[in-house]
This record gives sequence, structure tokens and C-alpha cells, in this order.
Amino acid sequence: MRLFSTTRQLSRYNRIVLVGNIGADPTYKEISSANDNVYKKWRFSLATNRSKKIGGQWERLTDWHNVETFRTVEHLGVGFGGLL
Repeated sequence: MRLFSTTRQLSRYNRIVLVGNIGADPTYKEISSANDNVYKKWRFSLATNRSKKIGGQWERLTDWHNVETFRTVEHLGVGFGGLL
């Protein structure tokens, strides 16, 4: 699936890399385009961990991210709690 026709179009977007655990099974919604192609818009939550010094002690904190993507997650083969 190609969403951008040129590298120039793609350069308008930021790319981030999150490594964490999936919080729930991914869900998707099918979206039809003008030329009758059907795409899946995936949604899932992702938990990432970080360490922060609080009161002289290091504590592990968890941040939750709500992710939406048009790229496929079917081939990842992960479910609840899986590392992504």
C-alpha cells in the first residue's frame, strides 16, 4: 500500500519510534477511498516505560500512548501484552 506518491510529500510528516507493550488487542476500521480501495485504520494502546529520579530514588513510570496507523499490524502477530 502506497499512501504517498513522492518523498517530498512524506517529508512533511514526523517519524517516531515507540518500543513498548500493547495494552489491548488492536482493532481496525475499514475505510474506502475514492478509487474503491479499502484500507484498514488500526487503533491500539501502547505502554512505554521510563525511569525518573523522585526524592533521591529512581522510580519506573509507565506512559500510555493511543496509536492510530494505516499500516498493517496483522503481520506482527502480537496481542495483549505483546512487545511491539
